[in-house]
Amino acid sequence: MAQFGKVYFVGGRGGLSVSGSFSGDGDALDVWQPAADLLEVDGGFLVQVDLPGVDAESVEAVVDGQQLFIRGVRKAFYPSRGKRYIHMEVSRGEFGKAISLPEPVSEENCQAKLRDGVLEIFLPFGQRHVFAVTQLRIRRFS
Repeated sequence: MAQFGKVYFVGGRGGLSVSGSFSGDGDALDVWQPAADLLEVDGGFLVQVDLPGVDAESVEAVVDGQQLFIRGVRKAFYPSRGKRYIHMEVSRGEFGKAISLPEPVSEENCQAKLRDGVLEIFLPFGQRHVFAVTQLRIRRFS
């Protein structure tokens, strides 16, 4: 299980800025988007991203408000002498993914790992909105 580093928070400890390549709207034709799942689990959100063949050192994750941005590079594979591609579907080169989070997350206790080609990022809930239920007393009017 490889650790790829920290999950950075814009304006937080990481102080990274977010580039336009994270827009997720397909503007940059040279950037591919990996498939991803967002799950709500006990205590936070779990993000799972399919990244087979990607080195942990080439992945970066940044949180900006309620957006998670993931980017990195899958190195190109060049066949050895005497071999050539007949059919090619696996995307290579730079990738980027923007994921909207349903609510704020905390900078504390974030965890990220890349194992068996799946990047998993755990983001604990931030300050959750708690709605207090007030019991009303119903009185009889005479």
